[in-house]
Amino acid sequence: MSDDRISFRLDAHELRMVDEFLSKHRDFGSRSHLARVAIRKYIEEGESWKENTEEENGRTKTYRVTLSPIEASVIEKLVNLGYYLDADDAIRHLIRNSLVGESNIQKAVDSIHETRRKLVQMDEEK
Repeated sequence: MSDDRISFRLDAHELRMVDEFLSKHRDFGSRSHLARVAIRKYIEEGESWKENTEEENGRTKTYRVTLSPIEASVIEKLVNLGYYLDADDAIRHLIRNSLVGESNIQKAVDSIHETRRKLVQMDEEK
């Protein structure tokens, strides 16, 4: 195997994120080591590594989340402790975990059906 090299640019914010991550995760010896592992993982996991936005009909969907001060503080603490790369990463992970599992999904579906049933009932009573 040859040691071909590639280079890429990061903006100041991205570079700070990498360096903060490395300072908390000493198992990566360098930026290059982290980049190699991240690229390999991205390729191996394929579709599951999509950005936090989804494209629908050529348009990107973005959601805005408003957090209470205590919620924001908890997320910031988790990021500072190195559990997440940034707040977006934490929020995506927390949302995914709250939706995973059949019981949670079934509860969400049941809630939607109940809301629709109530709306139909209200319309019929008018």
